Amino acid sequence: MLGISARAAAPARPFSGAKQLGAALGNIGAYQGYAAVSDPHGSLLSWTTIEKGGIIVNGAGHRFGDESAGYSGFTPNVMAQGGPCFAIFDQKIFDVTAAEEEFVELANYGGLKRQTPQWRWQKLPA
Repeated sequence: MLGISARAAAPARPFSGAKQLGAALGNIGAYQGYAAVSDPHGSLLSWTTIEKGGIIVNGAGHRFGDESAGYSGFTPNVMAQGGPCFAIFDQKIFDVTAAEEEFVELANYGGLKRQTPQWRWQKLPA
């Protein structure tokens, strides 16, 4: 199992810095977010990791949305968590995505953390 931290928190006053610089914000409702930005690296995690079967969980380990919405469509879900989120994917997905240059760079920067699953078995009632 592999995971990546994608820390996302909504700013208290979105776009306040842009306004101070005199930016025109007439259609600010039309922007594109990206749901998987590695923190503190700032690199994008390839959404291929999710398209091939990975999931995104919050800091408590709970899945909180349908990732098939895409990297932009899923961004509000990540932002609503108010804290770190993690992409979880297996070695097979890693191997497929390793063909992408940005993914390899992120791995080389230490942006991927390999985890050994800690399985908890629970006997189901008969």
